[in-house]
Amino acid sequence: MLQQLRTHAAGYVAKIFFAILVASFAIWGIGDVVRQVANPDRAAVVAGEREINTNEIGRTFQAQLQQLRQRFGQRFTSEQAIQLGVLDQIVERLIAESLFDQEAQRLGLEIGPELVRQQMRREPAFRDSTGGFSANAFAMALRNAGISEQDYVRMVRQDVDRQLMAEAIGAGAVPPKALVVALERYRSERRTAETVAIRHAAMDDIPVPGDADLVAYHKDNAARFTAPEYRRGQILRLAVEDLAATLPVEEAAIKEEYERTQHELGTPEKRDLLQALVSDEAEAKKLAEAARAGDFAAAAKDIAKLDAEAIKLDGVAKNDLPADLGDPIFAAAEGAVTEPVKSTLGWHVFKVVKVHAASTKSLDEVREALKMTIAKEHASDQIARLSVKLEDEILGGGSFDEAAQKLSLKVVALGPVDRNGLDPDGKPAELPPTDRAQLLKSLFETSSGVNSGLVETDRGDFFVLRVQDVTPSALKPLDQVKQQVLDAWLAEKRAAAARTKATEMVEKAKAEQDDLAKVATANGLSVETTPPVTRVGRAENVAPQVVSAIFSVKPGSLSRASTPDAEVLVKVKEILPSDAEEAEKQITELGRRLRDQVADDLTAAYTQSLRQRYPVKVDKTQIDRMYGGS
Repeated sequence: MLQQLRTHAAGYVAKIFFAILVASFAIWGIGDVVRQVANPDRAAVVAGEREINTNEIGRTFQAQLQQLRQRFGQRFTSEQAIQLGVLDQIVERLIAESLFDQEAQRLGLEIGPELVRQQMRREPAFRDSTGGFSANAFAMALRNAGISEQDYVRMVRQDVDRQLMAEAIGAGAVPPKALVVALERYRSERRTAETVAIRHAAMDDIPVPGDADLVAYHKDNAARFTAPEYRRGQILRLAVEDLAATLPVEEAAIKEEYERTQHELGTPEKRDLLQALVSDEAEAKKLAEAARAGDFAAAAKDIAKLDAEAIKLDGVAKNDLPADLGDPIFAAAEGAVTEPVKSTLGWHVFKVVKVHAASTKSLDEVREALKMTIAKEHASDQIARLSVKLEDEILGGGSFDEAAQKLSLKVVALGPVDRNGLDPDGKPAELPPTDRAQLLKSLFETSSGVNSGLVETDRGDFFVLRVQDVTPSALKPLDQVKQQVLDAWLAEKRAAAARTKATEMVEKAKAEQDDLAKVATANGLSVETTPPVTRVGRAENVAPQVVSAIFSVKPGSLSRASTPDAEVLVKVKEILPSDAEEAEKQITELGRRLRDQVADDLTAAYTQSLRQRYPVKVDKTQIDRMYGGS
């Protein structure tokens, strides 16, 4: 928790570039998804007096998804990210930030303008080739992200507030040096050992079992050869996407929606600019006069000391700029140099190099998308009313076929399927696209021949199902699983033989003053020496059970370990000293991790306490609808 707050408290510049990453989704990306299946302006989360809508969650999710795709490839899908818990983590992070913001306001924390300026000037992304603060780089980053200077300053203040609070909470989370040293010595101790492996597969003197042996084994281990309970049934499902596909949409409604959203469906007028920034008005006027009389780049270089690349701003829309800059720039003609314009950064002079006219998509290009958007909105309004009708039909004694006909639904067959959603072949059963866990729970909690009653899922659809028949859990006949029974019987006997031999060899080695090599040679086995291993971390080609055995006894002593395929005799050979310089580095790193872990716990506890002061309500259905459920 604390690390997340620290990361994001120091990451307001990253947020700007997140906005750049998601800019391409503004028209046909997440915006469409939200418009079609969720109200983007409706609060998905209420934390105290603050509301977080699906648009904010969606933008943050898309930014995170782009980062994940950079790491794992473009085939990494939003569904995979949701399954990994990314969406849930984003919601929790936004809630925590909101709670900290409100608490900072209650405590009266206020970040002054000088600290904001210091933060801006420390940011590498805002520096020029000499390492100094570049007003042009700063302005370009904000412009590309569509963030105003005022919003940026507010963002910095909020993030610094959070950072200060997080650091204050974790300030006392410093573990004692003696504890850190003891833990590091324990963790980093390295040992080597001699090992002798008695492989189960090498136990080839096991007699062939008779039929009576297999019958007895099959009976005694019935749970291993028992088929689970399977169920079959029928389901009637009401879902927004299915209902929307059946609803007619008037052409007039499509045209009205097109007119209402036309400004979102294309690109606004954009301009390529040259910009120079100076500190006072007189210098700005001088620069503007020189630019009109000659070459803008030469004037910028002579007066503002800016090179040709530093003054370029291409593809700027009016909404990308603060109003005090956008109005004069977009009032100027192509080729014109503006009068000096003042902002909080200084005095700006612009030249309009090229005007790119606004464009929009035609109605024909977006008709189907708009039609589906409208249909889903209507379906969302109707689905609750239809769910009541569906419930009335079923409770009134109507059959599934009759209810399906009256409500234009489809009866879908279920199963055979077990509680885990697997078919008799052990493969995932084909089930309707609803909440799989809720469907299976309802299917196995409903009696045979009985309707489940209406179920509303977490993703916002409704279903009612009927259990048609139940195949009870039963022991599979021996004839069906005879080979499986034989393999299991042999594996068990071989493992038992290996354990017996291991016991005999340990006793023999002890009688020979723990001479493991001598006993191994006598049994036709070889001794291998492990690489240095530690208690923590994975050792190549050394099973975890063997590592545990190595650290269970003193050097020179014998131990043994059971792995899935062998019995392993172990004799600790030596304890290796650690490199003093490396050990000191590890102690420092472990101390940092322990401090962060304790601070994380403190911050998590503090965040939970804030939830008491500022109650949190999460509309999971609204969030799930954003991506069709998780």
